[in-house]
Amino acid sequence: MEAKLQLEAESPELVKRAIEVDEGGSESMSVDIEAGEKIKVKIETDRISNMRAGINTMLRLVKTSEKAMRR
Repeated sequence: MEAKLQLEAESPELVKRAIEVDEGGSESMSVDIEAGEKIKVKIETDRISNMRAGINTMLRLVKTSEKAMRR
């Protein structure tokens, strides 16, 4: 299964660079990140629990990156 997220950010490229450490994912999940006007994240996995974990992780990473840039 696959999930595609489009997230707004003040500086999409900076956020991408901050979170791209997680790009690639793991053995059970594939993660691709792109930045343009928005941050685009594609998560692929076979298990719904991994999908949920991947989505939650990406949302938290983007939120944390945005907060850190404001300080």
